[in-house]
Amino acid sequence: MAPRYRVGLMMRTEGDVFVVEDVIHGPAKDAGLQPGDRIVKVNGDPPSEADSAAVFGTPKPIALLVVRDGKEQTFTVTPAKVE
Repeated sequence: MAPRYRVGLMMRTEGDVFVVEDVIHGPAKDAGLQPGDRIVKVNGDPPSEADSAAVFGTPKPIALLVVRDGKEQTFTVTPAKVE
């Protein structure tokens, strides 16, 4: 069985962005993401163009451009291996 990875986010699609609904203990929380954050870029691409399973299911760091309180912020999340 291939290893699995997680970032600890629950999110929904809203138009062309991902909206963070919950941040579970783990990489996303450690990176500083919060519920309500609007993810507008995933590794430089719009979320609608991101292959979520390929991006969020690997051990490679993920660059997220987030809008919070009207301001853009960049976060890097490195998925953790599921034991």
